[in-house]
Amino acid sequence: MNMVIQMMRKIKAEHNTVIVIEHDLSVINAADEIIEMGPGAGVNGGEVVYQGKLAGLKNSKAATNLNHKLKINKNPRDIEGYFTIKRASNNNLLKLRRLRSTNKP
Repeated sequence: MNMVIQMMRKIKAEHNTVIVIEHDLSVINAADEIIEMGPGAGVNGGEVVYQGKLAGLKNSKAATNLNHKLKINKNPRDIEGYFTIKRASNNNLLKLRRLRSTNKP
């Protein structure tokens, strides 16, 4: 994401306006102005919940949480089955072949 932020800063340095729709916190932290839309998604969204600088967002009730901590499920489900993928290549799944399927590992 660092490359994206550098590109946005370069475009801005050339006196252009950059508007980005992004949920990645590193991009939000790099923004000069933040507009938080909400309160929900789809038909439940579309209202400006917050507009301003990063410092104000940190103290607002906006849905974006800049100190977001990942919640890890400490009680995952038991594995019921799996399959192995062979011959898949980066950015190309045309040669994808399902090799083996089983109900239990």
